[in-house]
Amino acid sequence: MIPLLSRQMSLLQARKRLGRTQKAMLTWLLAFRKYLLELDPTGRWEAKVRLGVRIAPQAQCLRCGFEGGFLSGGFDPQRRRRIRCPQCGRSRLLDVLQEEGQAYKGVVMHDAIDTAVRQRRKYFPKAKSPPVARAAQVAEAMPTVQPRRLLHDVALPKRTL
Repeated sequence: MIPLLSRQMSLLQARKRLGRTQKAMLTWLLAFRKYLLELDPTGRWEAKVRLGVRIAPQAQCLRCGFEGGFLSGGFDPQRRRRIRCPQCGRSRLLDVLQEEGQAYKGVVMHDAIDTAVRQRRKYFPKAKSPPVARAAQVAEAMPTVQPRRLLHDVALPKRTL
């Protein structure tokens, strides 16, 4: 499971690859993200976990003015990626964004950790619930995160040949 943590793939694909249930995958994902927060309380390493995270390109629709995460619109005959506005359905090339001078920015549309937090609340209803207005964080589901020594503070012996 550890090699899959940094890959941006759905939990369904990871489940099939590892032969585990969805509950087991969510439990392990929550445990690994909690452990990474214990190792690095700044969250730099935990932010690199992309398993179960769906990212969409952020753009502004020229027709309706919507600004936010666009949906996937497939590919055109030249095999260039298209994106589709979730409000009006207009599609455009993703490459056009870069030609207009807009940098390609990603927006997190779904994070599997939200599902893990909701499932954990079924068994631990007294745990604090994160506000709906923002995405859930692992620290709110596991409030007992204790900081440990950072790995770059550990002195390793010199290797000689």
